[in-house]
Amino acid sequence: MIFAYPRTPSVLEGTDVTLHVATTAPEFRVDFYRHGASLEHVAASGPRTGGAFPFGPVGADWGWPAYEFEIGDDWRPGVYIAMLTELGTATGAMPDASTPDGEWGKALFVVRPRAGSEREILYKLPWNTYHAYNGTGGSSLYAQAKWVDGRETEPSGFKVSTRRPGGGTGGMVMANDSADAHCPSSRRQTFAHWDAPFILWAERSGYSVDYCTDWDVHREAELLGNYNLVLSVGHDEYWSEPMRRNIAEYIEEGGNVAFFSGNCCWFRVHYTDDDSAMVCDKSVRQRALGQRGRGDRWQQFDPENSVTGCSHAQAGGWWDGKRDVVGYRVQHQEHWVFEGTRLEDGEVFGDSDVVPLLGYECDGADVVWRNGVARATGRDGTPPSFTVLGTAELGPRWHATSARPTATMGTYASSSGGTVFNGATTDWPLLLDLDSKVARITRNVLDRLSVPSVRIVGPVPTAGGAWPREGTPLQVYADTARRAHDVGSRYAWEVRGKPGPLLGHDGPSSAGPILTFLAGKGGEPMTVEVTIHGEGGKRVGFGSLSFIPVTEREALLAELCALLAEMVRPGEPSAPLVDLEIDPYELGLGLVLENLVWIGDRAARIAEITSLLLASDGGSKNG
Repeated sequence: MIFAYPRTPSVLEGTDVTLHVATTAPEFRVDFYRHGASLEHVAASGPRTGGAFPFGPVGADWGWPAYEFEIGDDWRPGVYIAMLTELGTATGAMPDASTPDGEWGKALFVVRPRAGSEREILYKLPWNTYHAYNGTGGSSLYAQAKWVDGRETEPSGFKVSTRRPGGGTGGMVMANDSADAHCPSSRRQTFAHWDAPFILWAERSGYSVDYCTDWDVHREAELLGNYNLVLSVGHDEYWSEPMRRNIAEYIEEGGNVAFFSGNCCWFRVHYTDDDSAMVCDKSVRQRALGQRGRGDRWQQFDPENSVTGCSHAQAGGWWDGKRDVVGYRVQHQEHWVFEGTRLEDGEVFGDSDVVPLLGYECDGADVVWRNGVARATGRDGTPPSFTVLGTAELGPRWHATSARPTATMGTYASSSGGTVFNGATTDWPLLLDLDSKVARITRNVLDRLSVPSVRIVGPVPTAGGAWPREGTPLQVYADTARRAHDVGSRYAWEVRGKPGPLLGHDGPSSAGPILTFLAGKGGEPMTVEVTIHGEGGKRVGFGSLSFIPVTEREALLAELCALLAEMVRPGEPSAPLVDLEIDPYELGLGLVLENLVWIGDRAARIAEITSLLLASDGGSKNG
């Protein structure tokens, strides 16, 4: 048999890739394949002298002999599979060259562009998750996990090395990880299961993509800024602190991210051994091992929702056997994510008996339903701008920790205009060739978010007031200060909501950066989007803003609460108009008579609002 692993998970084009190889044959050769729109043979090496070496400890570099292979000028950036064939024996082992999957004879690595890529999309392979579930050598971060007491250079926790076979292919998935009953052709936690289908679909669909790994995002803070859109696909569970920080800063600075993944950013890992191994304290979950520690579940100290919008803590998993068929129930059908799908509010998609969209693990946000519309509460760290686009309530047979587990598809915009989409399920890639609606949603996301982001400021009521009230004029502004566009750029606005709002503009056409429109029905989501076209009609910017207009009643209640709060504390809390902690016999001593007019005006408005609310409730005193 023959096994191999790359020294690093990625290399730059025009350099060498180093593979560490052990084989029982006297010689071997390597064929290199690029996995894009197809599994394309790129190059083959000449014979190399081999040698047999034992498997090493799972937490340390196995130290097998290193072999260097030159990356030719004709090797395009992408995901590569090295396939190793034994030579010099009558029964030389030869891997199956028709698939990237295999338990031996293969090694995965990424070739990155050396500089100045013209591609707009960066696909991040979940290298950490591959190795967390990598059982080669008899252990992983699960079965027979090996605890390592911390030293000066690393924290305590369970440790695995990435310098051993099995980083996505060419090794064993942990022994107790069950096969996928809906898609048994490949093992979960391998490149072939989730990543390969998405990459095949994307490149066949004409998308030009660069690739990297968790390791690259961990080490290079500036990497993400070269792209408009970063993709997380399939199972992306293990993130280091620098990884998360770099992606969070990228979003806050206006970068776009699409999560076609589930159980995302669930555990924190710590890179050690010159970034060739990782440690994770999962002792909270692995109580049977008798270990205790700080815990590395992000939810315990810095919920991942603030970056991804969702968390596995609000949804669940179904790991063994065929699971309940669950799909997303649509809301806000007018949103650009659903364009061209013909989906309507209340309709369910992804509920396929062959491969259900929801699972095997999925994420959610803490939501409440008001008048049939799901809204994120933000209590779990989800950004306040998160707009729910689909929900799927999980039944009692799902493994869940929340009282009402609900997978949640949605999107939010950062303060700088970066857009985050979250499909919130691991199996999204498996439906791209099975469900036209899933494929169209994916296209909508890639097409819009692969151009520079545009921050939309607003909506601001033009007739006064603090809230976007139904039926009232609102104004938004496309802020392009951070993103330079041509002077002659054309602004194409879309306002999506029910009922269709009337459009206004800042001049003879709606081609400028300011848009005025009427708010739609209270309680129903609305989305404003702008696409900026430059020279030759090329798209040079896209921004999106979603909100829910308040009803007349909600606006009155909000104003009443604000007035009452202002009556008690009109200025700084240190100088309230009324302070209930003062002796009641002395309250009047601090009352400035000039405030009586101010008090009277607000009292009159409070009385007016109260009358309106009582009238709207049919005279009920409990309104």
